[in-house]
Amino acid sequence: MIYIMVENISGSVIKSQVISVLSYLTQHFDLDVHLLALERKSLCRDSDYLDELRRELERHRIKLHLFVHHGRRHPLTYINLGRMVLRALGLLLKDKQRVIMARNIHAAFAALPLRLLFPGSYLLLDLRGLFVQELVLKGLLKPQSVLHRILEWMELCSYTVSDHILCVSKHLAQHLVETVGRKKEISVIPCCVESDFLALDVAKSTKIAQELGLTDKLVVVYAGSVTSWNLVEPMLDLFALLRKIQPAAHFLFLTAATDQAEQAFREKNWPPQEYTIMTVPHREIQNYIALADLAVLLREDNLVNRVASPVKFGEYMACGVPICITPFVGDLSELVIQHNVGLVVDRDDKDIDMKLEAFVQEIQHHREGYRRRCIELSRAYFDRKAYHAIYENIVKKEQM
Repeated sequence: MIYIMVENISGSVIKSQVISVLSYLTQHFDLDVHLLALERKSLCRDSDYLDELRRELERHRIKLHLFVHHGRRHPLTYINLGRMVLRALGLLLKDKQRVIMARNIHAAFAALPLRLLFPGSYLLLDLRGLFVQELVLKGLLKPQSVLHRILEWMELCSYTVSDHILCVSKHLAQHLVETVGRKKEISVIPCCVESDFLALDVAKSTKIAQELGLTDKLVVVYAGSVTSWNLVEPMLDLFALLRKIQPAAHFLFLTAATDQAEQAFREKNWPPQEYTIMTVPHREIQNYIALADLAVLLREDNLVNRVASPVKFGEYMACGVPICITPFVGDLSELVIQHNVGLVVDRDDKDIDMKLEAFVQEIQHHREGYRRRCIELSRAYFDRKAYHAIYENIVKKEQM
């Protein structure tokens, strides 16, 4: 199998969403994977980093083909993209690879010539969201501009030519059917959690809570970035309501952007003893999340979020932590209601104070019940093993 990604491989999201998928495939099926990816120029010169990365991947039968990312607008980046396609072409010819798996539309578009040149190949689009709409929301793309129209055309080509599309949510799959008229195969696999999150160290979480002085607190946790997707100010407003209900509430804010988070808390005049902001290595973060009583995941109501599958939701569930979530976050807000693992909070709801108070009391009286339901949901929906049959079908295409 050939996996193509037009993104830097060093990001934590890539390690949790790409490498974990590929290692699952090589572990459970007799399959070798060629991973074609970009990396920043500085890291490509770091021989120690590259040697460690290659050793890690080789343990999972993943062969890395790395190309230098000089920057989005640098011509050498696009030359290297061409080299990446030629390398994939060589693998199709020499090693008789058949399945080409592309992460998002830009990788799928790069793979289109391969699919058209080799009618027997099988192009699988690993669609993580709506790429073009995300650029518009971030302010990186002007609506109805020439570039916007070109990217929409690339998006449509990728959807049309791909033989099979993996979507992160049912709502994303429905969007493709309604807007593109997609008639080929579509499967839904949400952002799954790594195996580390399915094996919690309760003793370690208890020790961390003691060290942070949180054993007698109602701990509210957020783990993630400080970006336009994640509404930090509304999180703090929600926390203010929780403090009125439970004065012992404490906000545990886990992020790499500690300075930005600290500024947001200071602007709200929060006393430092009421919150903890810290960076935690990804391999340890589950033990910090698990000590919390309540997690928050607040998003704006827009198309990008309506089809999304934030990986943090599955991680909160795997750690047994119920959640406060806004409506219309992919399939997740509905799952919260169906499985009674949290509270869907509408910021415009006049009765939000009363609902929050009832929810907090429910958590305090039935914490173990919530923990059990959250973990059961994570195993049913966010454990990759639940989608083994879909992966098996993909591997059969490679072995035909």
